[in-house]
Amino acid sequence: MTQETGGARKLSARQKARLAAAERAERFERREAERRRLAEDVILRLDEAKEFAAETERLVADLRRERAARLAEKSAALDALVVALLDTGADAAEAAERVGLSQAEVKAARRRHAAAEAASTTTAGQGAGEGAGPRPS
Repeated sequence: MTQETGGARKLSARQKARLAAAERAERFERREAERRRLAEDVILRLDEAKEFAAETERLVADLRRERAARLAEKSAALDALVVALLDTGADAAEAAERVGLSQAEVKAARRRHAAAEAASTTTAGQGAGEGAGPRPS
């Protein structure tokens, strides 16, 4: 009988070992599933962050272009007003004193305005002349 009891104990120890192994395997599988889920979440969040950064860069670039365009318009309008002031007969020193600019800024405004006028005249002239005359073969 002692052999049967010893056998029963061994069987019981084997069952305990199998149960413990099954529990360890189950815990391992749960940890692995959780790690996979977390890794997928990390990858998703990284992608979202990259997309957000790219969209933000596009928006910033659009704002910079708009800012540059508006500043160019305002600068051209300012230059035109300075030239109009000079056209009234005021010299650069008087115009500078009246509007709070330096003489160099007044002269630069006059040069920019003249260059813009020349460019708009040239551009308008090119548009009218396109398609006129014989084409080279």
